[in-house]
Amino acid sequence: MDRRQLIRSLAGGLAVTLAPGLAACTYRGYYPTQGPRIYPPYYYDYYYYPHVGVYFHPYSGDYHYYSQGNWRRTRALPRHIYLDPWYRRKVIIRDKRPYDRYREHQRIYPSPPVQHRDRVQDRDRARDRQEREHNTKQYQKYQRGPKRK
Repeated sequence: MDRRQLIRSLAGGLAVTLAPGLAACTYRGYYPTQGPRIYPPYYYDYYYYPHVGVYFHPYSGDYHYYSQGNWRRTRALPRHIYLDPWYRRKVIIRDKRPYDRYREHQRIYPSPPVQHRDRVQDRDRARDRQEREHNTKQYQKYQRGPKRK
């Protein structure tokens, strides 16, 4: 092996070892490709309101609710639906559509009896406004991204 070949092979080896580090690749974890997967590498956080059957996704700002025989996705709920933070539950859903397991969520998080809920509309409206503002802030906080030092 002459000197040129030696330099080329060393340079090639050096390039192969340094290229992944210089390419700004990050390693996020290992998910096996063979065998059963215990859970998929994704999940979705939702707020579930069992007293009205509404899901809120804080990362997209979307509400999911059932109306006229169909599930609807919207950024603003209709005025007749009141959200109460007292009954909110955080659920982790491994499906793209949260309402696919609605029956299961109804069973796990039953709606509170009517006599235990506030019936005063002014108080309901105040709590509803606060809850919607909270949800909007959660979405905006996600849009801004993580805090940097």
